[in-house]
Amino acid sequence: MKKIFDSILFLALILSFSSCKNDLDILAPYKEIPSIYAVLTPQENLQMIRVNKVFLGEGNAFDMAKVADSINYKPGELTLKLEHYFNGVKSPVASANGNSSEIIFRDSIITTQPGAFNTTQRVYVSNERLKNFGNYQLTVKNNSSGSVYIAKSTVLDSVSGNSFPPFVTPYYKLTPIQISQWPPNNAVYTNSVYIDYSGSLVNHGFRIITIPNVKLYETRFRVHYDDSVMGGLSGKGYMDFIPGSATVQDMKPGERLNFNFRGSAVLEGFKADLQARNVQTGSGLIGRLIRYIEISCVCAGQDYSDYLQYAAPSQTIAQDKKLYTNFTGGAYGLFAFRSRCSVKKEMLNNFIDAIAFDRNTCSYKFLNSNKVWPGCP
Repeated sequence: MKKIFDSILFLALILSFSSCKNDLDILAPYKEIPSIYAVLTPQENLQMIRVNKVFLGEGNAFDMAKVADSINYKPGELTLKLEHYFNGVKSPVASANGNSSEIIFRDSIITTQPGAFNTTQRVYVSNERLKNFGNYQLTVKNNSSGSVYIAKSTVLDSVSGNSFPPFVTPYYKLTPIQISQWPPNNAVYTNSVYIDYSGSLVNHGFRIITIPNVKLYETRFRVHYDDSVMGGLSGKGYMDFIPGSATVQDMKPGERLNFNFRGSAVLEGFKADLQARNVQTGSGLIGRLIRYIEISCVCAGQDYSDYLQYAAPSQTIAQDKKLYTNFTGGAYGLFAFRSRCSVKKEMLNNFIDAIAFDRNTCSYKFLNSNKVWPGCP
């Protein structure tokens, strides 16, 4: 999630060290300062933590950032573990799998997109499923120096997948039996079976129930499609629209949170996303076949809310800002939780036809409900 959940903490640290005020004594003895970014999601199967070195040396800092050894710890140099607490008492089992008293992360290497830092990044991962209640304590230990860095954070549950439309069954992919039995007991659920956010001047909306310890909510629509070319399919793609995000410092759990938007905003949002990612029609493209829409809500708690306030650009001429951290022991960084609820839904033909014909998206050759590209108006 790119708006409130993606950040480059390490870059912020480097830039802050090169600001007008320099609080570092370059002649002082070496002091170990790790940068830790650990935002975990209990609803996901893989947890990943990034730990980098904060470095200072002669020459251009951005040149040094391109060197893998300048930013990465050595294999096995760090030990990362999670311990679970409930009502202030350490739990005998730390994972939802029920087979470990503590979760130990293992080293792994990933290749990142080219940017300010070396593309080879050492990360720390775990496949243990996390519990969705209580608290976790993250401990990062440098096995060479003996330094220990600790942070605690509250776990977040996800928005209910069975509350208000569109977060209700049935989900994609529908069967004829599901359609014939819907709606149950003659109930009326708008935008429950087939999603329709068409109509440029139509006001749309949906609501969710707020959950404990969540301060930030962000919703997202992602339409998935297949590229159809001469000879068959060439790949899969998607386009995103964010109907809204909200900060709810004063709302209590169990209240209704509403998101409202116009149909025109949805199509304009799809266009903006396709343009930002430079999606092309390409030679030989017959059309793009729309499959389904994925509707998600990502939540974050107080730790992440505090971090965003620290990381926000200063609105004054004074740029001397403290670096955010919720770690003890001298490390800079963030340990926080987010949660995610995601449902896949069928789309009404009217919505598919609108995407295919609207001036915002027609040039990307989306096929209508009859699997024909209608051209642009």
